[in-house]
Amino acid sequence: MGSALAGKLAPPSLLVNVPRLVTAYYTEVPDPAQPGERVILFPYEAIPAGHPYSESGPIFVHADRCQRYSATREYPSDFRNGRVFRAYNANCGMIDAEVVNGSEPEAVVEKLLQNPETAFVHARSVTHGCYTFGVERI
Repeated sequence: MGSALAGKLAPPSLLVNVPRLVTAYYTEVPDPAQPGERVILFPYEAIPAGHPYSESGPIFVHADRCQRYSATREYPSDFRNGRVFRAYNANCGMIDAEVVNGSEPEAVVEKLLQNPETAFVHARSVTHGCYTFGVERI
């Protein structure tokens, strides 16, 4: 037998607050060193479907309220090494990339954004290419 919700709008109690989850991604960091810590896993498309670099990857956020990351106006120290910064144009095509290992990531991002074709920059893991965060031109 099918779900009683089939063909109907989901009630508000079942909906996920996506803006809260996205904010949590940037502000809350689950600690894998804490056994039993509950996290929420959801997919995120850093590059939308239909483009050569399209992908969907996991995003983990705390399931329960936690202390917010406080240094929001500083580059995260955990990401100063082992990152590659990829610059993309408005059509989601990669136009440049630079590895950061010991150099200043802020200067690399600034350099990539000096190209007027750069629409956004992704920080990714050098080892697995996993999306870490994005910087958008506004």
